[in-house]
Amino acid sequence: MRPRTTAFSLVASALISGSFGGCFGACDGPAVKAANPALEKASEKRKDGKPKPRVDGGDVRIRSTDQSGITFQGKNGVEDSVGTAKVPEGFPLDTFGGARVVTSAASGTPGNRKYMVIFELPKGAEIDKVAGFYEKELKEKGVRAERNDFELHGAKTVSLVGKTTDGTVATVHVAANGEDPMNATVTWTPKGE
Repeated sequence: MRPRTTAFSLVASALISGSFGGCFGACDGPAVKAANPALEKASEKRKDGKPKPRVDGGDVRIRSTDQSGITFQGKNGVEDSVGTAKVPEGFPLDTFGGARVVTSAASGTPGNRKYMVIFELPKGAEIDKVAGFYEKELKEKGVRAERNDFELHGAKTVSLVGKTTDGTVATVHVAANGEDPMNATVTWTPKGE
């Protein structure tokens, strides 16, 4: 992974965490206090150098493995995942062909989860084709999206923002900047989240 992509992933993870309210729904009030010591324990390594697989912090359970990022499980049934390099289970949109997940996040209870996925798009992908693919995906899911194109000094961004009749909000931001890999950030937030 190139340094720029790694830095992007770290910044994206921080933004995801902030966008979803820190620890999402699982870390409200007393759960935050319970999670802090558990997070410290989760970051400790086992003797073989791998992260500890589970830590129970009272109100919040934290799971961490090399491939799955960090998952917070609250006693209230909310499960939040951050930093996974795969499309979260239940993500409602298809993935543009050849795209690779850089990082993702999911939060909520089954049937009412919000998602954010950041993709690195394949070399040679055209920004208008990627945006067109997601325009079609959103339309098929009942999202009436508005498209905005922006170009400055060779960098181009296409944003799709819309919602369904029930109030679910979806966004897609596709960015191309010269030789850097093109990225797409896709969010899906059900009504009431």
